[in-house]
Amino acid sequence: RIADLNRGVEFLHLGPDRIYQHALMEPIRRNAGRPGANWNYFFDFVYKVSGASVRIDSVTGSSHLRIDGGDASVGGDPGSWAANERIDVAMDLIQLQIELLRDHHIRKQRWGFGRDWALLLE
Repeated sequence: RIADLNRGVEFLHLGPDRIYQHALMEPIRRNAGRPGANWNYFFDFVYKVSGASVRIDSVTGSSHLRIDGGDASVGGDPGSWAANERIDVAMDLIQLQIELLRDHHIRKQRWGFGRDWALLLE
């Protein structure tokens, strides 16, 4: 664990957003048959876009994500900056996806009789 922290691995605390962890880990079913799309999970997409691998932290379980942007000790300061940039992009993608999931679930609960009543009241 200490070696990971020295290498530049960061941990994202999900807090109350851990309820969306299962949705983040589900396969993206609509992408399975598209040509050229060889990723089928959100964390694979994050790796393709940012270069940082994301998985559930084995020590803390469901409350933290382990984000590995590569070895920050290789290449001096430019290597450290590159690893931190990959981690920052991965964290931003995860936070944006959680916000989308939260908005989706809120709108789904407000939906009734074929209308989003919250939009009509505003």
